[in-house]
Amino acid sequence: MEPHTGEQGIISGGLAAQALLDNPTFSSTIAALVHDCFTAFTTSTPSQSAKREETYNLYRGLQAIEAELVSRVQNMEEIVRRQDAEHEDLED
Repeated sequence: MEPHTGEQGIISGGLAAQALLDNPTFSSTIAALVHDCFTAFTTSTPSQSAKREETYNLYRGLQAIEAELVSRVQNMEEIVRRQDAEHEDLED
């Protein structure tokens, strides 16, 4: 099956991203991993720089995943708002 392109692809991707963000298992998994990163970082010593860097990079990766999903939802919402406004203009 060929992926959607253009605005329809952005809308499809936004809906899928919203479904992930709304999924309690996904949300709790991300939250648990963030908590584990915080715990690992705060229980490490300054001399454990490799471990701290690895933990920090994992935390940043988790943030990037969440930010990308939120961005996809925002892009979808922007397109839907514009399409709705255009549709209303045509009805007037």
